[in-house]
Amino acid sequence: MKKIILLIVIIVSIFIINTNNVSGRDKNLYYDNFRYSDNVNFKDKFDYHVDFNNVGDYYEIIFDVVNESNNSFVVEDLIINDNDEYFSYELTYLDNSKVNIGDKIDKNSITTMKYRVDYKKQVINNYNDFDTSFNIDFGQKL
Repeated sequence: MKKIILLIVIIVSIFIINTNNVSGRDKNLYYDNFRYSDNVNFKDKFDYHVDFNNVGDYYEIIFDVVNESNNSFVVEDLIINDNDEYFSYELTYLDNSKVNIGDKIDKNSITTMKYRVDYKKQVINNYNDFDTSFNIDFGQKL
């Protein structure tokens, strides 16, 4: 009888521990639902290539920042080229307001961002490979 009760207690304990682990587990903050302008050769997420032919050309990549966790996050750091004589770079929300350090990503939410690069001045030299990448670092808001 003691063995049966002990076995039942162990099984119930394992069930309760696993249930708590599953429901209390945080999911990740991730990027999803990529949309982009026609001139983007899109491979996967932020792996893409763009050809600019004329001054005035631009490209846009729109993406969702998905927070499926029970925690809020904040933008801790942004690396966007802001000193380029040939291109201008802009990271905004869909309403065209600028993404800033300290902006909050609410728990269980989807925040849509837009990255736009404009070709603003004719490139004179033959070097046609420019790095238009950007980086966003998120941290958990306590």
